[in-house]
Amino acid sequence: MRALKLVAKEQADGLISKQASLCAAKLAVLTACLDDVADESKKAHNAAEEEETPEATET
Repeated sequence: MRALKLVAKEQADGLISKQASLCAAKLAVLTACLDDVADESKKAHNAAEEEETPEATET
């Protein structure tokens, strides 16, 4: 019985480890996506500012 509990615990630990790895990978992908969105937003904001003040860039 003790051996079965040990095997079950090892299997559960392995499953938890796999789930943690999967979550970490998903988090990395989401972080990369958010970085891309932030970059695009910054570019759009900068472009909008340049359109609002064309005199400042021409002089």
